[in-house]
Amino acid sequence: MRKLFLFLVVVSLFMVQCGSFHPMAQTAGPQGPAGPAGPAGPVGPAGPQGAPGPQGPIGLTGATGATGPVGPQGLPGLPGPVGAQGPTGPTGPQGPPALLTPPVFLTGNPAFVANSFYTPVAVNGLNAVTVGPSGIVQVIAKAIFTTQPGAISDGVCYVNSSLNGVIPANDTTAAVVYVPLPLVPPPGVTPVASGEVTNSYVGLSPGSRMTVALLIRSGNLGGTFTCQTASETLTFLTY
Repeated sequence: MRKLFLFLVVVSLFMVQCGSFHPMAQTAGPQGPAGPAGPAGPVGPAGPQGAPGPQGPIGLTGATGATGPVGPQGLPGLPGPVGAQGPTGPTGPQGPPALLTPPVFLTGNPAFVANSFYTPVAVNGLNAVTVGPSGIVQVIAKAIFTTQPGAISDGVCYVNSSLNGVIPANDTTAAVVYVPLPLVPPPGVTPVASGEVTNSYVGLSPGSRMTVALLIRSGNLGGTFTCQTASETLTFLTY
């Protein structure tokens, strides 16, 4: 049976092969139905970039924003230019004339001062003054110095004034007098130098009484030196 089956198969295949070359076998049969759609093809490459389009119209103006916070205070401005000078005001009324008391002159006798501190020198007369309405007292102190018997060097003497003893004298307001030693001492007492100082005292109480003094001190230049005067003059006045 098996051999018979194989024989039939071979015969069938031979007949089929022979039929495909037969002229009658070349006639086309009816068209078969359309086959199903094939799968989608792969995605193609990206095309080139297109040219930019024309610029669009300007958009509408947006709404106004909210008001911002107040800024810090600014720096002060530069000063303005100086204004023009105004006109001169009218002249005030004439004040009352100043009251001037006559100056008082006091003279003194020869004095000897060897102290290095200021020493009052007596003068003849009443050396007191009543302060005027201005509260100012002006004092002029003057002394004339002579040679010193037995002196061995030149000397320096200071002349100054004081008021009521509460305003002390000092070298900044004094007259500094250089008293030379002559090569040949002249006979007797000979004036060789003088010094004068003017001091003004202000802010005093009008009507008050003040005592005026003439003061002298020795500068002790080159050793002990005695300031010897031939005379002194004390002048004072008030307004």
